[in-house]
Amino acid sequence: MAFEMNSEQSVVTPQLSSGYAPGALCELQKISQLDDAAEYGAILTLRSTEAVFPTTSIATVVAPKIGLSFLNQTNQALMKCGSDAAVAQCLVHSANALGIAAYAEVWLYDRVSQRLRPQQKETQSPLPANIIEAVFATGETRRGSTPLREAELFYLCVPLASSQEIYGVCALGSRSRAFSREELEMLTAIGHHAGAVLGSLHTKLEQEKACENLIQALALTIDARDEITAGHSGRVANYSATIARYMQLPEREQRLAYYAGLLHDYGKVGVRDEVLCKPSSLTAEEYEEIKQHPEYTLSILSKIKFSEGLAEVPHVASCHHERPDGKGYPRGLKRGEIHICALIIAVADVFDALTVKRHYRDPMPLDEVIALLEAGRETQFEGVVVDAFKQFYYEEYLPRQDRYRK
Repeated sequence: MAFEMNSEQSVVTPQLSSGYAPGALCELQKISQLDDAAEYGAILTLRSTEAVFPTTSIATVVAPKIGLSFLNQTNQALMKCGSDAAVAQCLVHSANALGIAAYAEVWLYDRVSQRLRPQQKETQSPLPANIIEAVFATGETRRGSTPLREAELFYLCVPLASSQEIYGVCALGSRSRAFSREELEMLTAIGHHAGAVLGSLHTKLEQEKACENLIQALALTIDARDEITAGHSGRVANYSATIARYMQLPEREQRLAYYAGLLHDYGKVGVRDEVLCKPSSLTAEEYEEIKQHPEYTLSILSKIKFSEGLAEVPHVASCHHERPDGKGYPRGLKRGEIHICALIIAVADVFDALTVKRHYRDPMPLDEVIALLEAGRETQFEGVVVDAFKQFYYEEYLPRQDRYRK
């Protein structure tokens, strides 16, 4: 790591890819056109609760020593962060625990708005926004001072940068003393590690988005197979996610229910058209062929590498015809052996299948469908899933249908 110094400030420049510079300069040009920092949405106030800076004179303040143990502890804590916000909170907590500054704040870059955005806005940052913006645009660690309410604010600003990109800035401020060279170097190292963690999180997010797009595309191939049942997968997915929400399942399970719901019938691509689109009731042999579609679903989807959060999609999607009493198919699993999301999809699938026109019958009246779900409670359907669905049905579904009829 190379260090560059001038008479006004200490600067550490991370080694960034040359392709980043044009974008950074573009951001810097935007900054220069602003009259007010607040206009740029620049204040990220993840800070300590100390609202007033200490008035101890500089001469009486001794800077705490930053040891390698602190660096290791901070890096380990960063590695456990699962989101951008968690990284920001970790940095602020570590800075506060070290006690080298009166306040700490983190600014994160929002790719949608293409601006640095705050996560909390309770108080105004004492540090001028142009300093933070310059650190973000150039990727340089900076320390110095600036006038503040007839006093002097000492600051240390660290870019949160990987080898490829800058994700934000961590800023420390003190009115009692200047930051040391040791603090600059150590916090710069922490900033690079935080940038690497943020880069890993962003890569993971991009992979998840790519996986979601793939699932959406696969679901469209199911709809293209049969215009009568087109839209079934999307409705089942939406019902499933909603049931999971009413059951207060974690967001991860809600996502799994949605995307497994989208692909629950994907194995039907292996069923013959004359069976799948038959305009009359199926024979016993044809029904046995239809019953193979969950196995086809598992076989086909298992060959796809899903993102970490959706890795269970093939298994869950293939189990939506399993029953709590063990009389389902294809494997005859029982309660406790069936993923909760598969039990959710089972209810959503039956409700949509019976309330929408099919080749061989018209939609069934809604009250009859609800009665069938109740009749299958604890045998064909899991009771808590039926309860959650009925809550959704009466609180959201029926009122929405009434509005449409009006």
